[in-house]
Amino acid sequence: MPISSQRIDDLKRVVGRDYDQVDWYGFDIVPGDDDIAEALTWGSDQPLTPYFEARYRSTSYTGATMGLGEYSTHLLFWVLQQYDHVDDLVILIDEPDAYLPPAAASGLLARLLNLCKERRDRGWRVVISTHSADIIADAVSLSAFIYLDIDHEGNTVSTHSSEDPTVADVLLARPPIKQVLFVEDETAHYLTQALLATSGHDVVATTSVVWGRGSGNLKALGDHLPRREQNSLRYAFVYDGDQRGKTFIPANSSDRWPAVFLPTSLDPDTLISRINDVESLSRRLGQATASVARVLGVLEGSDPHDRVNGLADRFGRQLVLRALSALWVEENNAEAESFIADLQNAFLDNRRSQNA
Repeated sequence: MPISSQRIDDLKRVVGRDYDQVDWYGFDIVPGDDDIAEALTWGSDQPLTPYFEARYRSTSYTGATMGLGEYSTHLLFWVLQQYDHVDDLVILIDEPDAYLPPAAASGLLARLLNLCKERRDRGWRVVISTHSADIIADAVSLSAFIYLDIDHEGNTVSTHSSEDPTVADVLLARPPIKQVLFVEDETAHYLTQALLATSGHDVVATTSVVWGRGSGNLKALGDHLPRREQNSLRYAFVYDGDQRGKTFIPANSSDRWPAVFLPTSLDPDTLISRINDVESLSRRLGQATASVARVLGVLEGSDPHDRVNGLADRFGRQLVLRALSALWVEENNAEAESFIADLQNAFLDNRRSQNA
């Protein structure tokens, strides 16, 4: 049975062996049990029984003496080759990390995703169930992770990592926090989280965003939070955009933690209340477009704060704030990039002043 050089390369990388030779066979053996025969048809009319031979470092062996991880990898790619002529294929794989080490399991995920990407126009998809932290982290970075849970009413609820980059945090060992950002209120908290997400999951995972009770609270905290040369954490105070130019906010200096501002000269409620993409908002809220449009119609003409609160009262506060913030960032990439640059420069300039 022919095997492509690309597939051999996939085997080498997942199994971790630089094979001298790999041979695959499909034996035309019809089992006596009809159910077994049906399971061995692999999308065709006739059953085929897989058989593998390999040579590694001058030692020849067959599938009968392979370890479970190596054999499972050969079997998976062999089966996929049999289905190569089939459209709209959904590949279901349960716990591949059970027989594979973490690096191999992550490599398998990458190759399966690439395989399905090459056949996207033919409807190929892959679904992997796993508890492997490495596979989950990789899937999140590729925007390919879905977290499934059951709510209090027994309904299955799904959350995609593209909608909430932190959704997998409950399954992963959290990396140590490197920086703490203090913001004015709850809306600023979710907008800051959405802005940080543009820098990647690692930044979100290593940053704690803490919301307080307005700009005065941040000013008082900044006055009393000491700035020492060997701090293990770094801090910043993120003021709402409408606080720009206010004289009560001290200028950044070497003896204070830096202050930055959220995008534009408007407060966060005003920013996110201007989202008018009803279809995208409905999708993120998991609601019918007509239902969301109806609520927005009732709130038309309300001030920004009441508009946001009205949506939050109807569909859930955290869900609404997260959805509106994410949509605003999507629609305002330049402002998001500018905020991230301001934050990075504030830490960098502060460090230079301290070392001067």
